[in-house]
Amino acid sequence: MIFGQISRSAHTTASSLITLTCNAAGGAPSTIIVGGGLNSANASGAVRAMKANTSDYLPYLLVLAPLTLTDMAINEVATLVADTADKVYTVTLYGDFANSGNPAMGSFSDTIGLTVTFTP
Repeated sequence: MIFGQISRSAHTTASSLITLTCNAAGGAPSTIIVGGGLNSANASGAVRAMKANTSDYLPYLLVLAPLTLTDMAINEVATLVADTADKVYTVTLYGDFANSGNPAMGSFSDTIGLTVTFTP
């Protein structure tokens, strides 16, 4: 997910499409967990942190649609719902950065883990 250039005075959003496919039949619904990221020591609740090469951080939020309509808390579990009888799961991960003042100049990044559990 790339936010691109972030303005010091504008609201910036980004999105990334994730398609999950599973051939398991029956059983309990599958789940996905969105981790806290490489900078989780500077994250709290649903607010994750992008870090520059320095010690500067920028807060951002993630929403997993259509599963949740709110910001995903770190390590929150969301239940996947199959789009088709072939067990195709489609979710979109949206990122949201809301300018919270005067962010430092630089290139910020984070890497988050997605844990998907398929229960046959």
